[in-house]
Parts: sequence; C-alpha cells; structure tokens
Amino acid sequence: MPTSNDRLTAAQRKLRDLRRKSLGQAIIAARHDVSMTQEELAKASGISRPTIARLEAGTHTVNVDRLFELADALGIPASPLIAAAEADMTRRRRKRMT
Repeated sequence: MPTSNDRLTAAQRKLRDLRRKSLGQAIIAARHDVSMTQEELAKASGISRPTIARLEAGTHTVNVDRLFELADALGIPASPLIAAAEADMTRRRRKRMT
C-alpha cells in the first residue's frame, strides 16, 4: 500500500507524482505500439478500463502484480515499461532544469 500524502515531504510527493506520470506515459506508448484501446487492454489484463485510464493519467499507483499483468497483456516484459518510465523521468527532470 502506498504511503499517504500526509506522511511524505513535498519533495517526496513530487517524485511520486513524477514516477506515476512517467509510468503512465510508458503504458500509453506501449499500448499504442500494439494498437490497443484502453478497453482492449482492460479486457486482456483483467484491470478495469477506469483504472487503466487513471494509471495512464498518472493519478493512480500500480502494484507489481498488476504491472506484470499489464505487460503480459501488452505482449512485453515488465522491464521495458520501467525503462521507458525512467527515461521519461529523466527527460522531465532535465526539462524542469532548463
């Protein structure tokens, strides 16, 4: 279970938000790569379409089991999703610095 906002510092909340948004972008890109709709991904993964939408928007967290279920439904290992999220985080951080 994720730590509640009131237990995090402002910097920790920012980092968590960045991680969630970056993972959401990675899920969107992977879903588009295989030409799936949110509804199709939901059916293939067993995760509801509203939850998929929240994950992609970066407003919801995902546990490791669900991450693997999403990756399986997309036909990829989970590691490319994490790698894409990390790359997106790096880009966003650099953009903020400029």
